[in-house]
Amino acid sequence: MSGGTAPGLLLLHGFTGGPESWDRVRQALPRDLRVAAPALLGHGPGGGDVSAEDFDAEVDRLAQF
Repeated sequence: MSGGTAPGLLLLHGFTGGPESWDRVRQALPRDLRVAAPALLGHGPGGGDVSAEDFDAEVDRLAQF
């Protein structure tokens, strides 16, 4: 990896799930591993708090993690 950053893991929940779906998995992972489990489009804490204009914008948003 360039820049000396620690490896990362992006966990994406299923259609009816949410970021909390990964809580037990996250607890079992090494503490020095960068882990992100964001809410996907339409699955935010309020049922739709995550916004993106379209699929491509959502992919770009997730790539930032």
